Amino acid sequence: MNLMKKVLKSNYLIYLTIILVGLFWFWVTYQQYYQFAFRVGDSAVAENALWNTIHGDWFYQSFLNTPNNFREHLGFVQIWYLPFYYIIPHTLTLFAIIQANFVIAGILLYRFAFFRIGKFGAIIVTSLFLFHPLTASQVVGPMHVVAIGGPFFLLMLMAYMKKHYKYYIVGILLLVFLSEFAAPTIFMMGILALWDKRNWRWFIPPFIGGIALYMAAKYYITIGFSKHNNLLSHFKPEAIKHIYKLPKRVEFVGNFLKPVMYVLPFFSKYAILLLPSIILVIFIVVPGRLKGGAHIFIFIPAILSIIFIDLAMRWKFNWKKKILYGMTIVGIVLSLHSWWKWMEIDGSVYASTLDKAIVYVRDGGSLTSDPQTGPHLARRREFYLPANKKYSDYAVLKLSKNSKDKNKKLGEGNRYVDYLIKTNEYREVFRDGRIIVLIKKGKLSQLLDENILSIEQLSQKELQQKLLEVPNIE
Repeated sequence: MNLMKKVLKSNYLIYLTIILVGLFWFWVTYQQYYQFAFRVGDSAVAENALWNTIHGDWFYQSFLNTPNNFREHLGFVQIWYLPFYYIIPHTLTLFAIIQANFVIAGILLYRFAFFRIGKFGAIIVTSLFLFHPLTASQVVGPMHVVAIGGPFFLLMLMAYMKKHYKYYIVGILLLVFLSEFAAPTIFMMGILALWDKRNWRWFIPPFIGGIALYMAAKYYITIGFSKHNNLLSHFKPEAIKHIYKLPKRVEFVGNFLKPVMYVLPFFSKYAILLLPSIILVIFIVVPGRLKGGAHIFIFIPAILSIIFIDLAMRWKFNWKKKILYGMTIVGIVLSLHSWWKWMEIDGSVYASTLDKAIVYVRDGGSLTSDPQTGPHLARRREFYLPANKKYSDYAVLKLSKNSKDKNKKLGEGNRYVDYLIKTNEYREVFRDGRIIVLIKKGKLSQLLDENILSIEQLSQKELQQKLLEVPNIE
């Protein structure tokens, strides 16, 4: 009985719970991967750059058709993933790295809070960090390499509060190498240090880091699928006059503030760190991309956690502290619905069909696929999404049920698949419902060691049989 009480009172039970949350995240992503549940192409495109790097082609991302993907985003944080990805080159490795960083940050946050506001407060703030919807969007949502910026930012803020200067500087450096969207928030750390009347060593580095990152983004980021060079270029005075879908933008801000019930954060000086993210939502980011682009708001859970600790330390156990704890508990509970929605597997109804389709990709030739199959097929030099409209060796596609051309025969509409068929350079190797696999005749000739004329005379079934006899070459 005494042993049970000790176990229940032990902090190790809290650590174990945090680790179990991380294992649950990994189980969700494992299921999502094998059930083709990814709906956004970012994961596959990002992994393609990492795969190319460990094969000697430094961050070449074929989707952008540039020497390296730093021309799209200054995400030098990708280097963090390389040693692990080199050992196990798989999509789930990348998710495991992100999830492990959040678990470690959660444990360190709990210890940090435990010695400042006690066990009860530490449990609340750790729950706030781990169960924030924006945390969920990164640990199991579309894989973005910048997701580990959330834990980095949290550790930097804890170092700032503890006045551990060396760790603080390391944190600032890690954030500078994260991505260009971090520049305004890094700069705000300098404002915070001035507010706190810290000496120049605390405010000069974030000022220099934020400005340098902004300038690097302005002059180095040159291309991307966006019409604009980078997010920061959107923020112009005239943008204030043309804010559209404001209710949707305000709703997004409300959702990420909900776990601390909207107004509580603004009783803390650390609330100034929220301003860059709020400006991004209200003035810059396209509303339709708020959810898919949630990685640029990954600092929010860390900032709210530090705000909670700051208020709990300043508000002694009186009515203010009771309101803080009570409202935050209510806010976390209200946010669990959004958090849990990210945990839904929601696998593709075409999972078994897609399993059958991808076996006809027999080597590492250039390939175009939809986001659902992208993580399974992006580990090759040349990988594209249909938006590129490339005439790649392989095309593994899901025909859209919403397309205006859906009632037309293949090859008669304006879909990407129609363009491929019109070239007369492809053979339909597999089709089941909306899933179709096309392979270039030249690639089939190479794989089967037969001339194109012979290949054209083969039936689809004969072609499939011959392809399955070809050894699978990565």
